Amino acid sequence: MRPRAFRLLVPCLALCLVFGVPVGCGGSVDAAAPDAGPSPTTTTTPTTTPTTTPTTTPTGTLGTGLPPRPATDVPGSTASFAADRVFLGTTDRAGKVSGGAWGSFGFDLDGRATSAEDSKYNTNVCLRVAGSGPRAVMDGEAGIDNGFGSQVVPFFKSLKADVEDQVVSQVAAGEWTWVLVLDDLGGDDDAKVPGHLYLGRKHPGTPKFTTADRWPVRAEVSFPNGYTSKGTWVSGSASFVLPLVMGSTLALPLEVGLASFELASGKGTIGGGVRRDELIAAFTPSFERTGVCRGTVAYDQVMMVLTQSMDLVSGAPSLQDPTKTCDTLSVGLGFHALPTGVPVPGAVEPELPPSGCP
Repeated sequence: MRPRAFRLLVPCLALCLVFGVPVGCGGSVDAAAPDAGPSPTTTTTPTTTPTTTPTTTPTGTLGTGLPPRPATDVPGSTASFAADRVFLGTTDRAGKVSGGAWGSFGFDLDGRATSAEDSKYNTNVCLRVAGSGPRAVMDGEAGIDNGFGSQVVPFFKSLKADVEDQVVSQVAAGEWTWVLVLDDLGGDDDAKVPGHLYLGRKHPGTPKFTTADRWPVRAEVSFPNGYTSKGTWVSGSASFVLPLVMGSTLALPLEVGLASFELASGKGTIGGGVRRDELIAAFTPSFERTGVCRGTVAYDQVMMVLTQSMDLVSGAPSLQDPTKTCDTLSVGLGFHALPTGVPVPGAVEPELPPSGCP
């Protein structure tokens, strides 16, 4: 046990530095196998240049439980919503800590429900990466794919890097949020409701999460094929780059990405798959700014855990192929959003320290 605990201490300290949370590390963990509303408000869309335009992809499924596109296009107006809470999967939507909460966030991307037994024996699912835990490719509720929530976030938490607590406090303080703008929203059933997802940064003062807020935004993601059905806005399946703040801003390229938002309850979900190489590329700059460089023990061990969390196959039909080793991580995130005021373009990223690596 002593060598295992020592090996995990180094990445533990690195993670605490990267995510800016209190250090409380120590002990031995099995990092490879963790167990398992308001009405819209009329606004206008900020004028800004899109940084991400989703591209449609033939792989993936629509997502379990999402209603189909209605036939009629209803004229409407623009509505904006800001997330007052973001969920990474360690708590349910009520904020209660639960080891299985991750299973309710995300979508069924591969069109199959992988049980713990299926995961253990690689039944009808991609081959687990060597060294991964027996539940590494297990699905959540109704086949929801969320390896990020089931494997990666618990690993961070086991090292006392409580990233979800940090995210909750940062959003509440106005450090960042997601702002969802829906154009031409004609009601609960509307065949054409284009959407835009922005990264809100550094709200001027503590946000009230009302229409009085004016979030500075950047990093737009456009969803030209969005619609509403039975009171739920659906983005349409596409590939896009999701901005996510965990210590610093990450850019997660989601293959077969999806977003949904319940207009009445404010419940939102974002999901998709991230290829291993792109996931590592997204995290690496944060580590290098703290001096955790490629080729070091700390870097290699953390990247090994990320690699062992893969549960999908990039480019495969519905992101799944039982004959290939998993090379893509499923991501499922939740949020709750309230009507907000007109967002304004021009948000600036906080200045970060330079890389501490050669």
